[in-house]
Amino acid sequence: MRRILGPVLSFALLISSFGLLANAYVDHNEFIARAAVDGLSTRGESLAVPFQHSLREFLEGAADMYQRSLDEYPSDGTLEARASPVTVHVSMEGRVGGNHEYKVPSTTLLSHFATLPPANAIERTKLEFTAPDKSWNPKVLYMDRTLEANGLLQGTVYLMARRKKAGPRPVTVHIKVEGKPHEYKVQSNTVPLKNLAGNWPIPLQDLELILDEHGVERSLDINKTIDENRIEGNEVTVMARRKGAGRGKGK
Repeated sequence: MRRILGPVLSFALLISSFGLLANAYVDHNEFIARAAVDGLSTRGESLAVPFQHSLREFLEGAADMYQRSLDEYPSDGTLEARASPVTVHVSMEGRVGGNHEYKVPSTTLLSHFATLPPANAIERTKLEFTAPDKSWNPKVLYMDRTLEANGLLQGTVYLMARRKKAGPRPVTVHIKVEGKPHEYKVQSNTVPLKNLAGNWPIPLQDLELILDEHGVERSLDINKTIDENRIEGNEVTVMARRKGAGRGKGK
């Protein structure tokens, strides 16, 4: 009797063990499937997986649907995992040198660079960034968009910070030539400053125009317009003098 009962009990225990292992396998894989679904629920989305007769087919279907949802998700920087590293070089228009390099994710807003050198030297409301397009012409970028959303998808990006280009406007220019005042009304974007010289006693090749900016003298390019010389406002006072006349001042 004992010889018969022993094998029967052993067989029963073996079947019971297989049952426990099967339940554990199902519970474990159900946990994995739920984890995949919960990953989408944190983004406010639902995952619709077709019914399958086997657990294996269901899990494969869930994984496939999950991957599709990631591929279709908009590349707007919401998923940090999709951001790629970018090296950004920022320089100031019209300034030699002063290039700054930053390593950031591609989901970084362009406005971030407005707070960093050299762009922070320009008032935020008057600042804009440009980047070269396919023809290497400067393209004005959107400040409230990411690098990706601005189409800057390369690993290295070159940004140019500059003052916003104002529309043409009438400007009254007051110029003192050797102590004698002159007044001109011009469009800010059409007339080079040298065209105002007229019958001045200073030859063009010797002429220097100086703009006083809060006590700091800035030499203007007489071949450029008011806008091209980055002069703001509707009225400006400039001093005309011979080149080198200001040197030695204060010695």
